[in-house]
Amino acid sequence: PAAPAAPPVVSKAATVPAAPAAAATAPPPAPRQAANMQQRVVTAFDPAGPNQIKVRIGDLLEILNHHAAGWTYAKNLTSNSGVGWVPSWVVEPQEQNQQPSQEQAAAEEQQKLQEQQQQQQKLLEQQRLEEQKRLEEQKRLEEQRKLEEQKKLQQEQEAAAAAAAAAAAAAAAAAAAQEESAAAAESEARSAALPASSAYTASAPSQMSLKPADLVEVVERHTSGWTFGRKVASSGAVLAEGWFPDWVVQIPKK
Repeated sequence: PAAPAAPPVVSKAATVPAAPAAAATAPPPAPRQAANMQQRVVTAFDPAGPNQIKVRIGDLLEILNHHAAGWTYAKNLTSNSGVGWVPSWVVEPQEQNQQPSQEQAAAEEQQKLQEQQQQQQKLLEQQRLEEQKRLEEQKRLEEQRKLEEQKKLQQEQEAAAAAAAAAAAAAAAAAAAQEESAAAAESEARSAALPASSAYTASAPSQMSLKPADLVEVVERHTSGWTFGRKVASSGAVLAEGWFPDWVVQIPKK
């Protein structure tokens, strides 16, 4: 719309400049308030007088006074170019100005909520990764502990097996030495006749009766406690042979 006639120069003594000259009956200047509503500029305006200000689309104005002649006294908060008159049509209506502000507030609130949700999701993801890392480390330590226990058990088993083998070898060596000693004693007994120390009367055909001082050649000592031998004369002739208890003929120990 066409701008009304330019308003007169504002008196420095007045709080709000005089109404524009185009007004048929100008209202008295309204007292300026400390705080007024703010509106966005929807149409650019270049000043045509010293009491007017320059505005551009999107500038934020603090509305100080509206005049019935179609002029608005305002302060440009965006360019900080001072206060002055601008046509009322350069600013959006109050209803339109409030609606975007509400929408903007809702959008800002929604954005804030989304940022909070994103931050929460980021925190949860970080906690999940830390928990996963902790569980993996715990699993690694548990596997390492099991491997160490298995290694220790294997070493103990190997040591026990070696000790058992050594003990078995020592026992076998002792048994062999004992057998060798017994065999040597038996061989010696066989080579020399020994006198019977006790009398014994045979109770079976395979047995041999002996009386003290009989000379006996020991042939075999059995683990059952019986000895097979030959009764010989002083000349070495064999008189009889058979089994008799071990205690009948004592083999001297070395």
